[in-house]
Amino acid sequence: MSQPSDDQRNKRPSNEAVGRNMALGVAIGIAVGAAMGAITNNMGLWMGMGAGMGAAIGASIAAARKG
Repeated sequence: MSQPSDDQRNKRPSNEAVGRNMALGVAIGIAVGAAMGAITNNMGLWMGMGAGMGAAIGASIAAARKG
């Protein structure tokens, strides 16, 4: 397997940036999930949905901030 070129390496967000944005996204997602769970009386579903969506949003924020 070949190593990525310098251009490809520079386009990827750093692990530290992904970690911070992932934590922010998951925290916001869980908060929204808890609110939706309380409203719909289905906390387990919405907490999981919030965490999953938050992780996806956090990863996309990290990629958008990088370039």
